[in-house]
Amino acid sequence: MKIIKKMEKTHTLIYGSSDDLVKIEGQIEGEYENYTLAKRGVTFECSDETKGTITYDGDWEITVEKKGILFQEVRPNVGDDGKHKDLAFKCTSYSDVLILKDGILWVKINGRKV
Repeated sequence: MKIIKKMEKTHTLIYGSSDDLVKIEGQIEGEYENYTLAKRGVTFECSDETKGTITYDGDWEITVEKKGILFQEVRPNVGDDGKHKDLAFKCTSYSDVLILKDGILWVKINGRKV
């Protein structure tokens, strides 16, 4: 029997979807859509001081410049035909997924709170 952990609302996930959408799910919920910036890189900053960039170039890549105290991990994309597991099971397969622990109070995308 395989046990799959479902994402709890205590985690916050940041990942890309389609070719122009950055999604935030979990403790904080929101979306940011901008095709032009997705190609150049969309900056993010979290209340725990985690910050970085998410960029689309066929796949979504997350680069973390600073890990805050609630940073858990960045899961690499699993390709078009793959499936993320555990906490990231609902996220798009062609995107890296940033996972943050419980306690995130806000997320800023390109300097604006979501």
